[in-house]
Amino acid sequence: MTKFMRPYLVAALIAILFFSSSSARATHCAGGEITYEWVSDSTYKFTLHFYRDCSSTLTSSPATICYYNADGTRSGSFALTQVGTATEVSPGCPGFPTTCTQITSSLPGYREHILTATFTLPGRSNWTFYTYLSARNGALNYTGQPNFYVDATLDNTQYQGYSSPVFSVPPVPYVCVNQPYAYNNGAVDPNSDSLAFEMVSPRAASGCAANSNGVTSILNAPYNLTNNPFASSNSFVLSPISGQMNFTPSIQGAWALAVKVKKYRHGQLLSTIVRDMQMQVIPCNSAQPTLTTIASSIVGATLDNAGVLQACANSSLSFCFNSTSSSANPVLVATDNHAIATPGATLSYTGQATGSITGCFSWTPNTNDTGLKALTITIKDSTCLPPGILMSQTFTIPINIRPATITKVSASICPRGSLQLVSGGASNVSWHVLGGGAAISSLSCTSCASPVATPDVNTVYFASSTTLMGCGNVDTVSVAVDHSTFITITPTDSVVLCRPGLMQLDANVTGLRPFKNLACTIAPSVPATPLVQVEVKPYLIPQQNGNGSLASPLIGNRISARHQYLVHASDMKRAGMFSGTIKSLAFKFLSSLGSSVSNVKIALKCTPLTALDQNSGFEGGMIPVYNSASTVNIPAAGGFVSFDFPTLYNWDTTQNLIIDICYSNAVNVNMADCYYANTSYPATLYSFSNTGSICNGGIGSVAAAQNQLPVMRFEYYEAPESEAWTYKWDHAVYEPSANIKSPEAYISVPKNIYVHTIDRYGCVVSDTLYVYLPTPEMLSKDTSICEGTTVDLVAKNAQYYQWYEDGFVTPATLSCAACAVTTAKPSRSTRYYLITTDHGCLDTFSVYIKLTPYPALKILTADTVVKYGTYVQLRSTGADKYYWYPQQYLSDPLLSNPVASAVEPMYYHVIGIADSNRNCLSYDSVRVSIDYSDPVMIPTAFTPNGDNLNDVFRIVNLTFRKIQEFRIFDRWGKEVYTDDGTNKGWDGRLNGRDQEIGVYNYIIRIASPDGIAQVYKGDVTLIR
Repeated sequence: MTKFMRPYLVAALIAILFFSSSSARATHCAGGEITYEWVSDSTYKFTLHFYRDCSSTLTSSPATICYYNADGTRSGSFALTQVGTATEVSPGCPGFPTTCTQITSSLPGYREHILTATFTLPGRSNWTFYTYLSARNGALNYTGQPNFYVDATLDNTQYQGYSSPVFSVPPVPYVCVNQPYAYNNGAVDPNSDSLAFEMVSPRAASGCAANSNGVTSILNAPYNLTNNPFASSNSFVLSPISGQMNFTPSIQGAWALAVKVKKYRHGQLLSTIVRDMQMQVIPCNSAQPTLTTIASSIVGATLDNAGVLQACANSSLSFCFNSTSSSANPVLVATDNHAIATPGATLSYTGQATGSITGCFSWTPNTNDTGLKALTITIKDSTCLPPGILMSQTFTIPINIRPATITKVSASICPRGSLQLVSGGASNVSWHVLGGGAAISSLSCTSCASPVATPDVNTVYFASSTTLMGCGNVDTVSVAVDHSTFITITPTDSVVLCRPGLMQLDANVTGLRPFKNLACTIAPSVPATPLVQVEVKPYLIPQQNGNGSLASPLIGNRISARHQYLVHASDMKRAGMFSGTIKSLAFKFLSSLGSSVSNVKIALKCTPLTALDQNSGFEGGMIPVYNSASTVNIPAAGGFVSFDFPTLYNWDTTQNLIIDICYSNAVNVNMADCYYANTSYPATLYSFSNTGSICNGGIGSVAAAQNQLPVMRFEYYEAPESEAWTYKWDHAVYEPSANIKSPEAYISVPKNIYVHTIDRYGCVVSDTLYVYLPTPEMLSKDTSICEGTTVDLVAKNAQYYQWYEDGFVTPATLSCAACAVTTAKPSRSTRYYLITTDHGCLDTFSVYIKLTPYPALKILTADTVVKYGTYVQLRSTGADKYYWYPQQYLSDPLLSNPVASAVEPMYYHVIGIADSNRNCLSYDSVRVSIDYSDPVMIPTAFTPNGDNLNDVFRIVNLTFRKIQEFRIFDRWGKEVYTDDGTNKGWDGRLNGRDQEIGVYNYIIRIASPDGIAQVYKGDVTLIR
């Protein structure tokens, strides 16, 4: 065996306390706490547990609970009433009375006083409740005997229907000085919400107020709330998660301390309670009972390093433990809180009232049991050695239930339909398919939380999670594909039409015809159709079985209550409910103590509303269907409780349904919770009264909305079947209508034609017929080609091809006579024929190919040489149109006889074009060469005398050639003139002065356009 983790050992040793009584202790307050239990709407039952030191003869207790809201706009008080008589918290052993039974005893005793009140809050807000009394016992960590004060809070602005946490272990523990102890108040939450813990100062107050201004802390220095709220040598530790206190007290005496418990839901603080208690530290060294777990007995759970048993929802766990004591001849007795902390678990003991007890725990938690559960086992040693000490310790075994993979149970879809599967509670999900169903590819993904399933046959999918917090869970969802109805087109096989036209069609349906859609109204008589039952809840939403749902039609601790429920037509149809006549309605109740309900009224109404509105209140215009003063019993075992309607009501499937149910009891009865499902819309309106019936116009609480809907069962007569099926034909033109069983369809192109009908379950059932209409095409058109060339003849959209030429003669000028594409090379103009065959349908096509000769093009101008800068006319003949190129130096390239300028040597080409076929082209060319030679005339003398005759020496006949060099020298070689290339000539001067008469030498260089240069040298005589 291994010893169970020490931080969760709860020590509550009740030992003898040696101190003298004092009459100055006033009321002798020793501790207390306020808790509350939700009753209905904003009504709660408040309970004050008040603990008093029995050494005083005074018996007064707090008589009032004060309240105020957070903004100080509402405050007040209400009176408490004591329940029964006070009972002693821990009586002494026989022969060892406490001060509770013998005032002169040296053994202190404490009594618990329980006071209650049921109170309806004046609205929703963040509330504080508190009580006070004068005065406390004396304690070492505060001064004197201040007033006693304890409070609780409630925030009902967001959530209704929850209760506060409660304490399962008595306060006022006795502990031994200088010995390590662990203590736990045993806080549990009835709604399985999250709890957190913190130390707060003991406080004092007097009188009721609208705020906390008058509340004061009484904890003295050097004590603090961190590690030393009393004398513990700074050893005090409080776990904020479990509420476990570990410490070693160092000074004897009485000490006060207070623990606050905070309740959270989805991160929102809903409630707090405070236990204010007194602890007595005494000299003792008595042996304490111990508890150890049997490690080898743990099945279905693991013990982590923090001492917490980790288990999984929907999986069984079990373990055993053993308790012993080292005292002489111990008599151990074990008690526990498993019925509260772990509902549905079993815990059995062997060896009770001996020195060794063995307990064995077994539990299969469901998905609603997730979270940390505190199982407490109290071991009491009843040996009762002098001076009458009862040795008792409470051990806490924390069990953490991890969430399971949550999937939906079953669903049905239409053929070719899809469904989104939903998995929650695990972050790593793997989807699979059981054998015999659709392929795994019918899932959009296999490792996501919410894949889309598109099966074509009935398929069972299952989701498994093996990595989330160690829990391996598997849940299944069955998807049924409705193939019960068939529609068939006649003709049943594909059809071939050789030509566009009309064809006769017919459709036949096999299956159950849809029901008639009855109008929403009171049924005139009892139908003769079958009577069926359907259980209805929001589609694919799991039902809940938590206590306290405001959607329950019977809250027994209210005399009268009214509910309206809005049920969506889609949820009713998906549950398998069709149009019909509703005969009865049943609600599914949880197991309980049993209850009853009287004077029930039920009314129904169809509506287009998709949600109820608390601001608008209850819907009017309801049709009464049930009104009975008799009592309907709700068995303790739970199950469906049915109300049979004297007035039957027709429902038409196209509208949502509102159900109005009201009851009026003579007295309060036991609560009766129902199974329900959460909704995404306000599905329930409710109102309560505890003063009289609200079923006949009486006034109840303001209508409030809830996103919950009870699980219901409808019993109804099916509507009669429709007389005929509906038909809808598509993808063609139909005569006389597309909505009859046997229309004619006009088909002009190949296509699928469709017919649809609606089956009983709302699925669209279809059939398809393919009509084939051959559409062969001759893509080639009549054309003209040039002699000696080819052309491709192209056809398509046929099974077989056969080509012919003139007169359907076997072709000799085609490359292939049986191909869709063939090449023709006719020697003359020819008409070709094509016969196509497709599914027995024949078509004939023809194409004419005209043969065009090439133009007899000829250039009449022979190759020639012409002087540079002159012109030559080019002449051609034999074509209808001409095109000369290159176009440079031509007068018009489109003439048959253009003029060419002699600038440079050229090859001129001409294209001859025939008008009958512009693709038939002829070509010819001619060469034109250039003569760049030209004689130069240079004078031998000039007379620059100003008579304008021969006054300048220059080249006389310079035309197209260029002067590259022109210089003149005198007889001594001196240069007297240089021409600038313009041939302006020498006027017989140099620097403005006439030069001497005589002979001068010149040198002249002249270049032709072809780049050839000539040099001329000689002399010229200047004469005046």
